[in-house]
Amino acid sequence: EWYWRIFLKLSSKPPVFVFQMGKVGSSTVYFSLKKHLKRQFIVHSHDFSPRHRRHTKVRALYKHFTVNPNAKLKIITLVRDPIGRNLSGFFQEYEDYVGRPFKHGELNHEELKQIFLEQYNHRAPLDWMDRLMTHFGIDVYAEPILPKHFKHYKAGNSECLLMRHDLDNKIKEKLIQEYLAIPSLQVENFNESIRHLYGAAYRDFKQRLVLPKSYLDMMLQSKYYKHFYSAEEIRIHLSKWSE
Repeated sequence: EWYWRIFLKLSSKPPVFVFQMGKVGSSTVYFSLKKHLKRQFIVHSHDFSPRHRRHTKVRALYKHFTVNPNAKLKIITLVRDPIGRNLSGFFQEYEDYVGRPFKHGELNHEELKQIFLEQYNHRAPLDWMDRLMTHFGIDVYAEPILPKHFKHYKAGNSECLLMRHDLDNKIKEKLIQEYLAIPSLQVENFNESIRHLYGAAYRDFKQRLVLPKSYLDMMLQSKYYKHFYSAEEIRIHLSKWSE
């Protein structure tokens, strides 16, 4: 942690914080940046805390940002359709909810659906964007991002580039290049090897899944969904997951 605090103090460029809720394609952005910006402070996390249990770079950044009121920070975050995001997160964290490692065919569709609906924290993506306001004073709901699907925010010395998960990589490259003032960047897809364990089951579950009206109302009528997705997109998502 002390190494990174000294690194931050001596660095001439602002740190880059890929700050996101998980399962939004952020690893692709993070590892692409790591490859191209080898001497710049770059960190990737879901949380921003001086007591982050596993990440010394997050703790160092938090303390640097707190101690130095004039410190600049470049944040990149992504948003994704929260229903798709929750399904991906559920399979990624399968063992946490089922109590044992994934085994293909062990649970049938209805058993998996029941566990997903009853145990998963479905509000996680709906509430996550409030963290940008809490930590950095950035209100992503203050101005619309549609129809462009991206937005640049600034609050004090903190800036944030917010992008939709489903933007083409070429568009993401251009947006990040302009935002960080870098000459080149190639955004390359990063595939987590664990998905090979459950990929077929995950795709089959998504294809067959029908969600209850109460669940769809909670998600599709949320501030998050209405802000980041158009009325037409919400209609399409409703038809996709309804009977």
